[in-house]
Amino acid sequence: MITNLKNPTSQDVAKLAGVSQSAVSRCFTKGSSISNRMRLRVIEAAKQLGYKPDIYNANSISNDITDNLVKRFTCQLILRGFTRNVEEFNYKCSHQR
Repeated sequence: MITNLKNPTSQDVAKLAGVSQSAVSRCFTKGSSISNRMRLRVIEAAKQLGYKPDIYNANSISNDITDNLVKRFTCQLILRGFTRNVEEFNYKCSHQR
């Protein structure tokens, strides 16, 4: 067993697992395409080194936040447009948040 490095990086994990750094990144990114075999190699190497991905800098989180914001504002825009169109025909439209 390899002793834990003080601050292991994804490059360290990649070298130990025998994969590219991008494979390590894909392993820890939600929804990314990576084979189960490669994922297991990366996870085992990460455990041996004591590697923990930086969750505050992960693309998966920023993508989730961006997706949620886009969906929220898109829905608001659609609802505003619908309300305006309905009111043009003298109908009242009420909705709750």
